[in-house]
Amino acid sequence: MVIFQHYFLAGALPELTLGRKPEISFDALMEMLEENLSPKEMQSVQSFRRYFDLVNLRAVLLEGKFDARGNLTERELDEALLIRDGLPEYFFEFWESFQESRERIRNFSRLLSQFFQEEAHSTTGFLHRYFLFEREVRLVLMALRSKRFGGSLIEDLAFEDPLDPFVRAILVQQEAPVYQPPEEYRELAEIFTLRADDPWRLHYSTLEYRFSKVFDLLLGEDFQFSVFSLDAILGYLAQLVLAQQWFDLSMLDGRAVLQGVLGDRVS
Repeated sequence: MVIFQHYFLAGALPELTLGRKPEISFDALMEMLEENLSPKEMQSVQSFRRYFDLVNLRAVLLEGKFDARGNLTERELDEALLIRDGLPEYFFEFWESFQESRERIRNFSRLLSQFFQEEAHSTTGFLHRYFLFEREVRLVLMALRSKRFGGSLIEDLAFEDPLDPFVRAILVQQEAPVYQPPEEYRELAEIFTLRADDPWRLHYSTLEYRFSKVFDLLLGEDFQFSVFSLDAILGYLAQLVLAQQWFDLSMLDGRAVLQGVLGDRVS
């Protein structure tokens, strides 16, 4: 197996620090990747960006803001849904399973669940571990919220595979007073316990948690990786998105504080 080493590309990427605006934009990074990666390697980048296609599908339903980090533009997404091309088959199966927008919105968790399962299954290396990690973080937080606010794990996990070991380990705690996640997610549970009543700060903290875990995902089971490999580039891409989300959130937070102090003078 040939492993391409991207010495120039890796050396040109600025350091990412959570809490500081990234020195490179997502679009600028995409241009660099398109210039330096092979078509086959770009398929991994497209798999990563597919999550934002999913986000944009939800934005279409809710008439929300379109995220430019997806593979498809707003017009391309509309065309893809119309001609059933340009997205994985499970996107179209979901779209055609529900005819009304309100039904698609109500059942959107089904598509989100299938996305993580399908993408984790079809990828390898860092990207495979990353999709598994993001799925499990989502499930752990869902279970913690369910217990905290009196929900039903069975109902909350209705679109998950009950035979999946991770899901089954959650469901067996349906009658337990609190949810106890696997050891590797105890830190996440502690973050939730501290921040559960402050959604804004909880979002901050979970972004920090996910950012810090990217390096562990890069190491994998063999505890080694090349900083010039495609995996390292994909890890950088993941951290860039998280760093940008953290910075954007901090800007919104700051504006909210100013709005409270200055009122209509903040525009």
